[in-house]
Amino acid sequence: LEQAFDDFRLTNEALLGLDDFEASLARANLVAQIRQCQEQDSLVRIAHQLFDFNSVLFATAVGDELCVDVAGEQFSVPVNERASSSQISKAFQSTEPFSAEENALVAIVDKQIASRLATSALWLLPLGTSGVAICVPGPSDAEKDPFLLKVFMQSARAFLATSTVSTEAMIEVDQVQR
Repeated sequence: LEQAFDDFRLTNEALLGLDDFEASLARANLVAQIRQCQEQDSLVRIAHQLFDFNSVLFATAVGDELCVDVAGEQFSVPVNERASSSQISKAFQSTEPFSAEENALVAIVDKQIASRLATSALWLLPLGTSGVAICVPGPSDAEKDPFLLKVFMQSARAFLATSTVSTEAMIEVDQVQR
């Protein structure tokens, strides 16, 4: 019911958000496409097309840290430290997306991730208790539509929550089998 209400609210907000009906209808269609993404590849493709992100990685919350795989290398970002200088950790504790330029990336783990992604700036999208989307901005510095960014973040949050539950269920099945 909560998911159905979110879908209804987002569609109506998309339709009522602009004065031009055709633009509102196009926006509602984009919302529907984003909400239907059930796979990581689909979310990454949408992020590239809508927001010009070159790549998107998902840092998943596991206990008191965020775990992210960058080109086959695992990184852990602690999130329970109050004095943590990690921008990724700050994004996890935030509710608004933000861009972190190279001079703001002072934590070693942030610098290592940015280095592996060959970028000097990151877009960080908080996904609630599920984790953080780490995005590499593309060449254009086009303004991101805050409404569509919010819809993307909700879809990514739902994807991470589902994949986390699936992973935990598989671990439990494996333990029972043993």
